[in-house]
Amino acid sequence: MKKIAFFISSLNIGGIEKALLSMISKMDLKENKIYVYTIKKEGALLKEILKYAEVREIPMLKETILYDLRKTLKEDLLKFKMNKVLKMVTGKIKKLITKKDENFNILKMKPLDEKFDIAVAYQVPISPITVYVAEKVNSTKKVLWVHSDIAGLENLKQKQYEQYIEKYNKVFTVADKCKKSFLESFPTMKEKTENFYNLIPKEDIVQKSKDKQKEEYAEDYFNIVTVARLTPGKGYEIALLILKELIKRECKVRWYGIGTGELKEYLEAEIIRNNLAENFILLGEKENPTNTRRWTVYWITTAKPEFLRLRCFYFNSVQSILVTWNIYSPHHSLAGLLAYSFNAHCCLPDISVA
Repeated sequence: MKKIAFFISSLNIGGIEKALLSMISKMDLKENKIYVYTIKKEGALLKEILKYAEVREIPMLKETILYDLRKTLKEDLLKFKMNKVLKMVTGKIKKLITKKDENFNILKMKPLDEKFDIAVAYQVPISPITVYVAEKVNSTKKVLWVHSDIAGLENLKQKQYEQYIEKYNKVFTVADKCKKSFLESFPTMKEKTENFYNLIPKEDIVQKSKDKQKEEYAEDYFNIVTVARLTPGKGYEIALLILKELIKRECKVRWYGIGTGELKEYLEAEIIRNNLAENFILLGEKENPTNTRRWTVYWITTAKPEFLRLRCFYFNSVQSILVTWNIYSPHHSLAGLLAYSFNAHCCLPDISVA
């Protein structure tokens, strides 16, 4: 039996996390023992992932990977850990001055004791996970799964990460544009890199869309839903501007945001400041957002243009009305995306290939 370990930053509801769940749900559990390593053993998808894999925390201090410095500072200030706060702030300033990438703090950690047949860095390529798997995980073969466009990567970062990325035996990219930008930055990986589009479990999506749910949506309103993390780049500020204009035009509309993230407090304040509390409602994370379609007139994704937005596939699979920016699908058009979501293959790549 092969031991395969996936490394990912969180198990919250997001495109990368859902793609991982779809992946491991299709793997042969009689032939493979699946492990999922993450920073914290928590998140809305934890319960589902535990059906297929053993979930473990990456053994590290909370400060080793700082995905949300503000949140960590706030927690420590409330606990009166002033020396710790001062150390974190001065360290952050020093890194900004020296341009030292804090992702490389991971190199201070001890290697994992256990050996795997295959270790997969299932994250954006410029991340501490990429460095960690390359340097601290003992595995016969290593795979890098690239989910993001890294066009315009600084030469400095390219040089910093090159030595770690070259330690991977295989690289899978989730779209043509993603592959192109990756190879522009790391041309030495050309022979090891190929596309593998994310699996779309259409039957499961359709079935979950029929689940009963708490009545959160008003039947006599024009309902809009956006599913995205509450983070920069997801376009929630655009949603607030649009909603404000709709209300000015006397439209009876409510807009619901499904997701969580570092901008939660900021968005809550902006909603109140713009007198939108009755019309823009943050629902937090929902394990199954597709079952809201009964009350939804439009799904609107306000995130800035990006490629292969998984939520588009999900909502198209349940035949919802979808409004989105132009995106980079496997066929580089919205029409291509629609065709792909109805014909998505469910075969697994041979990640054992060196």
